[in-house]
Amino acid sequence: MMTLVPTRRLPSVLLSAAVAACSVTPVDLAGRECPCAVGWVCDAGTQRCVRPGPAGGGAGGGAGAGGGAGAAGAGGVGAAGAGGSGGSAGSGPDCAAHPTGAQGLQVQGQVHCYWHRTDELPFQQAEAACQAQGGYLVTIQSSEENAFVRALAGTSDVWIGLARNNGPCAKANFSWLTAEPSTVDLWEAGYPECSGGSPHGARLRSDGEWRDSSQSSTRQFVCEVGPSFQ
Repeated sequence: MMTLVPTRRLPSVLLSAAVAACSVTPVDLAGRECPCAVGWVCDAGTQRCVRPGPAGGGAGGGAGAGGGAGAAGAGGVGAAGAGGSGGSAGSGPDCAAHPTGAQGLQVQGQVHCYWHRTDELPFQQAEAACQAQGGYLVTIQSSEENAFVRALAGTSDVWIGLARNNGPCAKANFSWLTAEPSTVDLWEAGYPECSGGSPHGARLRSDGEWRDSSQSSTRQFVCEVGPSFQ
């Protein structure tokens, strides 16, 4: 459900200057690592990826009063260099308005923001923490989105918003908290197994596959926010 294009409002900067600045290294659809994914640039000031705006994005750097050398014409999100005027932002929410480190991905034509929480919480508390920041535990609808979230979380196992509260232990009895349909099956062989108590939640492992764990166990998690949840 997504094509990798980091940012939901992440300021921009010239790719060459931003490679080291961005904190996350996602992969594009061809499986290649890139600093901000194809079509995006990174803002040196905020260290976030942003999609250049339509026309005018190139005028961002250094055009404003007293504006210094802005991010070499990368002005997509209106954050082009010191004093620069910047270009117009792309459609969708502005990821910069969300928690520090938020990254954007285009899902079915609309930008969704994602951020990694490193505090370790039980499943339901993790969902509440995401809601407190205007989002929800991440919903994954494609292998591409899964790879994006995996890169965002680094090597940590993280909660995702897939849960089983009732019924037999079967994939069909796990559903997304957002009530979105399940369109991809990335469970590790032999899972879910539903051991260690009930209810259960799903977690994304460092190898990109899913396993289930008791919701009472604690772990890091990834939050998401999409246009319909603004």
